[in-house]
Amino acid sequence: MSVAQPSPPTPHKRRAFYGLPIVSWVIYRLTWWFVYGVDRVFFRTRTRGLETFPDTGPVLLLSNHVGMLDPFQVALHPYRPSRFMAATSIFKIPLIGPWMRALGAFPKMKYVKDRDSMRTLASHYDAGHVVTLFPEGVRTWTGEPMPILPGIGRLIKRLDARVMFGRIESGYFFHPRWARYPRFVPLEISYQGPFHYPGELTAEEIAEDVRQRLDIRPSRDKRRFAWGFRLAEGLPDLLWACPACMEADALEVPRADRDTVRCSHCSATWRVDIDTVLNGIGDAPTLTVHEAHEAIEAHFGSPAVLDRARFESDGTIGTHPDVTVRLMPRSGAPTVAASGPMVVDTRGIHIGGTPDAPEWTLPMSDVLSVSTEVGDQLFLRRRDASDRGLLFRLEVTPQSTYKWGCILQSWKRHFTPIT
Repeated sequence: MSVAQPSPPTPHKRRAFYGLPIVSWVIYRLTWWFVYGVDRVFFRTRTRGLETFPDTGPVLLLSNHVGMLDPFQVALHPYRPSRFMAATSIFKIPLIGPWMRALGAFPKMKYVKDRDSMRTLASHYDAGHVVTLFPEGVRTWTGEPMPILPGIGRLIKRLDARVMFGRIESGYFFHPRWARYPRFVPLEISYQGPFHYPGELTAEEIAEDVRQRLDIRPSRDKRRFAWGFRLAEGLPDLLWACPACMEADALEVPRADRDTVRCSHCSATWRVDIDTVLNGIGDAPTLTVHEAHEAIEAHFGSPAVLDRARFESDGTIGTHPDVTVRLMPRSGAPTVAASGPMVVDTRGIHIGGTPDAPEWTLPMSDVLSVSTEVGDQLFLRRRDASDRGLLFRLEVTPQSTYKWGCILQSWKRHFTPIT
């Protein structure tokens, strides 16, 4: 049973331009009209529950996170302008970064405490704005809900927030995070609220209620027309091992049929459909992308090990023949920190180590965060004297960026330094 209570109407004075600078309001409104038209024609978006969205006063809009366009799809349907967090990497993209700021986006560093972004969020809410937040923090890869960030309950309690929920129900089918191309699947978005959480509730009880309300499995109205092309492209990045034989880096998309994926090791073949189901051809099993992903995780373990026999022999978790790691300064161009073969073992990450270049080493105990961001970029944040640490980009092509992100993330979470 939900612990949230319907929020009673409270009087709030309507402000000119919703309290925004006129330039910001004009940019936002022009974007709103454009997105609204594209949503109705291209995305064929259908919304429910918008009639209960408050016209005035502060609102914390919480939504599940299935795609990069979520802030536009869930936050721009209410007519009121919204402020929202976005990954810091987005603001470094030419043109897009300044435009996002003009729309009211503000940066948030993932996987580390970012006090500046939380202060900005609180100031927007206290100023009476709508603030959109994705409590999962990251986009889902398989359509299944991601864990809710533990701080959401404390935030709601501290703000004594009036909360709306936006539920993006079919967005994963429109463009799965791993897919190279979108599908023409109608979007279904529902809104619930506003709600208020009584002061006697704990932060944990509030966070659990948020989790239940955003516990959304992808679904679509199959009576509405849906279509897609090259449905398998990008899937080998996510499924970095064959679900049938578990050979790593073996899946490929044949040039002759971009809707299929095939294992170069055991020849198992699947046809991918619009609902992200791998339909087995011949003896290959039929399973969803999520089921295939879970099978791979179960096979390689947690924390993940690529070669179990070698790991038990010398502690090697995995290797890569040619990697480049770049230091990403807060200002200025990235610089190469190291390049060459990579060995990941129980001591840490080791790159290079030739007569011409000393080995670059990152102990597991010094890894603050591991994240895969826009453009399949793999970032590592290394502990230093500051709260934010040093940011590095790890270039592992042609192997799967997601594979190495999973391996390093699993060891970051579970590794205990050997002393």
